[in-house]
Amino acid sequence: MDLFRLTAHEAGELLRRREVSSLELTRTALGRISSVDSQVRAFVTVCEDQALQQARAADERLKNGNNTPLTGSDLRMAIDAVLSGRAVNEDQKPSIGCNIKWKPGNEPDYE
Repeated sequence: MDLFRLTAHEAGELLRRREVSSLELTRTALGRISSVDSQVRAFVTVCEDQALQQARAADERLKNGNNTPLTGSDLRMAIDAVLSGRAVNEDQKPSIGCNIKWKPGNEPDYE
């Protein structure tokens, strides 16, 4: 099974059934980004260490019985901000959503 082809719903179901871990999904996504982003250039910055840390934390929450679904609201707000040329809100919860942070000097030109 190609994990990078799963929908969010499918991946969530596999996580709930413990058929896959967040860490495994994240490593698969990072591998896919590494293998194709030089052609598609979809990412400005990829924070591998942070993504893996957040995946480990998500696995720990699941292991401890916290199956609270993620809403994606942080991701939605960050994408809306980027597309409309506004700065991304710095007050995000990285363990429950998107955590877009630009490295100094790599911020996109919004003008």
